[in-house]
Amino acid sequence: MVDPQRKKYLIGASVAIVVVWIGWMYYQTSFAGWSDEEVQNIQNLMYSLEATAQAQRIVSSGLDAGYLSDTEARRLLDLQREALRYARKLDDRVLAKSHRELPEHFRQKYQRGLELFKEDIKQQLPGSVTVNEPQQMEEWRQWISTYRQRVQVPPSR
Repeated sequence: MVDPQRKKYLIGASVAIVVVWIGWMYYQTSFAGWSDEEVQNIQNLMYSLEATAQAQRIVSSGLDAGYLSDTEARRLLDLQREALRYARKLDDRVLAKSHRELPEHFRQKYQRGLELFKEDIKQQLPGSVTVNEPQQMEEWRQWISTYRQRVQVPPSR
């Protein structure tokens, strides 16, 4: 005879395993049409966004002072260049696979905003820098926050 508590545990564990397995199968099949090359390419999106997030932390740290020191500005510029380098590696066809409107918004808002931001910082160096984030970056944030649940990015393989 099986202890009732143990029976509950076994049933609960079995249900959890089945749910995880179904979720895993769904997740795998939802990205089944992605080639290894496409998965590698879309990872550039994640790398670019990570560099931008690091840059944003630098910008946020300088908000109290109203400007960034020369050292902070140069680090920010390096991160903007890194984000742009990854952004330029992305194939529009792969971006469209994530979300049909992503190529347009990514290029016109995110990438263009990075380019303008980088140029503004470069023009102010050497010395301290006043941060003037381009409108395109705000438009990108609004778009991606609205559609982030619909943008599908497979995990790296």
